[in-house]
Amino acid sequence: EDPSQADSNTPAPMDQTVKVGETPSAEKSIGNMTELPAGTKVAFETPVDTSKSGEQQVTVLVTYPDGSQDKVSVTVKVAENPSQADSNTPAPMDQTVKVGETPSAEKSIGNMTELPAGTKVAFETPVDTSKSGEQQVTVVVTYPDGSQDKVSVTIKVVLPEIEASGQDEAAKDNNDNVTQSMIVGQKSVSSESKTQVSAAVAATGQESLPNTGEQSTDGAMALGVGLLLSAIGLKARRRREED
Repeated sequence: EDPSQADSNTPAPMDQTVKVGETPSAEKSIGNMTELPAGTKVAFETPVDTSKSGEQQVTVLVTYPDGSQDKVSVTVKVAENPSQADSNTPAPMDQTVKVGETPSAEKSIGNMTELPAGTKVAFETPVDTSKSGEQQVTVVVTYPDGSQDKVSVTIKVVLPEIEASGQDEAAKDNNDNVTQSMIVGQKSVSSESKTQVSAAVAATGQESLPNTGEQSTDGAMALGVGLLLSAIGLKARRRREED
């Protein structure tokens, strides 16, 4: 009697790994399928449960074209699906805010647009920006599948810039020509202004202001402007009387 194909062949068992929920292939559990007779069929003797992770011993039934069979014990390893936290790497990015401002957790992750849609980020604890300085904080990245990453970032808190409130105002002569520039709230006047003030004082019989260089007090400046206006008015009145 001729030996059966089962007697003439030896299937080689080969372990395989699948993810939770995947269906294992019986063919992948036989390492020398290409060496077996053409038309040989293989199948798991019982369905393989891949609903949870772990290893299990299963039997592969090898059926040859002549109807003879071999049974081969193999291992199927069921692995957990990689979480989104396993598959992604958030990039930390430092940020700077002013005292009193609220930092944005999104601005502390440099590759937010590359993370899965629906990913949420938040500081693990509130960031204190009541005073200037640098602090290390943790950003919690939560993916749609519920997995998380924690990223350490630096928040730099700085004092707000102080902006100047003064404005330049140009003084003009009778011909609307700009003759000088005064800064509101400052105490400096040009030499031309001081000459006009001195002339106004002389025209009204008042004592001239003391020569104090480029600096004068607010009171002296106000007095000088008043005298200048008085002198202009007096000159205009004299012209009308002469006419």
